[in-house]
Amino acid sequence: MLVDVETRRPVDILPERSADTFAAWLAARPGTQVICRDRAGCYSDGGSRGAPEAIQVADRWHLLHNLGEAAEKTVARYRQHLPAAVAAATPPGPPATEPAEPPASRSDRIALRTRSRHTQRCTRCSRTAAVSA
Repeated sequence: MLVDVETRRPVDILPERSADTFAAWLAARPGTQVICRDRAGCYSDGGSRGAPEAIQVADRWHLLHNLGEAAEKTVARYRQHLPAAVAAATPPGPPATEPAEPPASRSDRIALRTRSRHTQRCTRCSRTAAVSA
C-alpha cells in the first residue's frame, strides 16, 4: 500500500511486493521528490530505479519500531549484568527511612488540592470519601 505521508491518505495498492513493480509505478508518475519507506530492499531498489532523483528516507513509525527492537535485543543480551549495574549505582549508606510526616497529614497547598479533588470525584460516583485533612 502506498500512502501520501503529508495527507495520510492511501494513494495506491501495488499488486506485489517487488522492486520492478515499485519502479514501474514511480516511472509512470514522474516528479516524485521524496520516498518515505521501510527498510525493505525491494523498495530501496525500486525507488532508485523508478525515481533516481528522489531522496529516500525512513518513516517515523519504522524508526521508532526499529529503535524499540534494538533496545529490546540489547537489554536481553545484557540482562544478566543488570543486577550488578543496579547495585553499583546504589549509593552506599543507611537504607532510606520513612518520611517524618505521613502523606495523609500533609497540609501544603498541593496536598489540600489533591484531597479536595479526590473527595469531589468520590462523591460523584456515590462513594464516601474517607480523606483525612
